[in-house]
Amino acid sequence: MSRAWLMPTLEAWMLLWWRWALHLLRAMISRGVDYVTGKSELERICSADSRAPPFSMFSRFLRFLRLSPYPSPSSLLADPTGREASASLPSLLLRYKIPTSNIHVQENLKECLRALHYLHEFKDAVRSLTTTAFAWENQDHLALLHALWHALKPGLAFAPAPSEGEGRKGGREGGREGSVWSEIGFQGRDPSTDFRGMGIFGLMQMVSFAESRPEKARSLLLESEHPRRWFPWAVTGVNVSRFVFELLTEDAVLEERLVEAWREGGREGGKEGGMQVVNEVYADVWETFGRVWVDTDPENVMAFPPIWSEVQRRERRRWRQRRGDESWRLLLEV
Repeated sequence: MSRAWLMPTLEAWMLLWWRWALHLLRAMISRGVDYVTGKSELERICSADSRAPPFSMFSRFLRFLRLSPYPSPSSLLADPTGREASASLPSLLLRYKIPTSNIHVQENLKECLRALHYLHEFKDAVRSLTTTAFAWENQDHLALLHALWHALKPGLAFAPAPSEGEGRKGGREGGREGSVWSEIGFQGRDPSTDFRGMGIFGLMQMVSFAESRPEKARSLLLESEHPRRWFPWAVTGVNVSRFVFELLTEDAVLEERLVEAWREGGREGGKEGGMQVVNEVYADVWETFGRVWVDTDPENVMAFPPIWSEVQRRERRRWRQRRGDESWRLLLEV
């Protein structure tokens, strides 16, 4: 058994043990505080001063749901439609013995439930994008593909393929199929085949990365064309989108960032703000991959799987450290 294989497994077991110990200690402290104050933890969370950052209150509320031993609160996290979140206020007030006369607590609890409902809706919207296949007849999809071209190849004109007998100068001829797509990192003559697995979501994130960080995106495209250590640019982008989607469905820190963006966006701009958050994560992971790829300097593309696994391991560790930085503070905030 190699040490390289053993270390990630050992690290995972240690993390599980630490979480179990922390949850047990936190539950014991919370019960003691319940007895002393005469208030449940949920009531204490939602008693936050209105001058305090509401984001901090929701952060504690979200962790409370995850640690709750009762099925009713924890089931709110698994509700795919969010309907249960909007109908849970009376049962939560009753279960945790929160006085109905305490309007301040009720309003804060409603706000937390609305934020939770937003999370469900946003995740469902992203999930829908991942299952929406690229369609050549969809003008919005074509516009995204052309936007990716212009972001990665500024100054190089792009137009549909000319009719038979016509000519074109000073640009590239594009169409449903053609070798031109390989110039922006696609593997085949039909770029839609590279989006399989993440749907239109993968293309949207590529466009966002190329437009928000154009110099980095173009340098990575150039690196992907290296004669020896080349890699499939578009397929890598789809892999990054898949990893971001995994983080979206499993990481509490990312959920809290989404809710913060929702609040700052004034509710109506919640989806746009959420997409900006996941697109920033996408760009960060892309840059991490670029650094690791160049630093490793692989002999050929066959080294892609282990290098990509290392990138995911580093990113997951980074997100775990963000959660770990708050562990003791959360232990005290009971």
